[in-house]
Amino acid sequence: MEPVTKNRKNVLMDVLLCVLLFLLSCLFICLLVFRAGNTARIIKDVDITEMFHETDLGYYILNQLNGLPFNTAEIFFYQVEMLVLSEAVTDEIGDVVVRYSRALAVGDLDYHLTENDVIEILQKLEPELSNLFGHQMTQADYERFADTLDDILDFRSLTVAGVFADIEYLGFDTTIPRLVLSSYLLWAVGILFFATLFIIFMRCRKELSRAFLIAGIPIMLSGLMYFTVGTIFGHYQQLLSESLKRFTRFTDGIAYLFFWHGIAFIAVGLICIVVYFILDYSTTRHTDAEGQPK
Repeated sequence: MEPVTKNRKNVLMDVLLCVLLFLLSCLFICLLVFRAGNTARIIKDVDITEMFHETDLGYYILNQLNGLPFNTAEIFFYQVEMLVLSEAVTDEIGDVVVRYSRALAVGDLDYHLTENDVIEILQKLEPELSNLFGHQMTQADYERFADTLDDILDFRSLTVAGVFADIEYLGFDTTIPRLVLSSYLLWAVGILFFATLFIIFMRCRKELSRAFLIAGIPIMLSGLMYFTVGTIFGHYQQLLSESLKRFTRFTDGIAYLFFWHGIAFIAVGLICIVVYFILDYSTTRHTDAEGQPK
């Protein structure tokens, strides 16, 4: 009876490790997708024009841009959208989010962009801005534009704490954004993920093929789950409810990241399962040839 009881305990432990690895894989993928470094990819597919049309702020921004003294062209919503979604601008926005996430990680809740920071960013976007305004930007133009942006956004109020306070004022819970933006959580989950893998392989070191199977199945399933979510949100929005359909205009970039992260984890899981079959087949051949495994 004792070997049977021990075998049941081993099976139960394998199942628990599979479940734990699946949960950690799902959380790890989610944090990888929403990490600050992916901001540029996420916002590239946001419908900026529709957002502008829905708010008075959009018209105010447009009036401010057209009212700049150095502007020689009439600016429309679609041109602002093209500017915001250009690779150069999305990269700079992503860099700003990374700065805020680093400030949050070290507890600097008073961090905000300064006017010099904004001018430095605008100078990097010289080709895009000159094309938008139909005018070769000068240092005085950058400073004037930075003042205008400050008037619109009030950078001093956009501290780390201020941003989260504004989100809470709109009725949204900031717990998840705080956790997602914290690089510490990503590192913690990543360490737990690889620690679980290490435990699985240490437990099965005398039967290595089983370790690849135990690790491969949950990793593949977690990837399959996010692959499915990314596919539905990206290509089969008719399957969603009306409220989710309205939300999908903000999620194309997220769906893209879910899709490709899902494929990556499916590939890793399948590789582990293939290795399991190769090792298991090799062990079986040794057993058949010599009567016992070497």
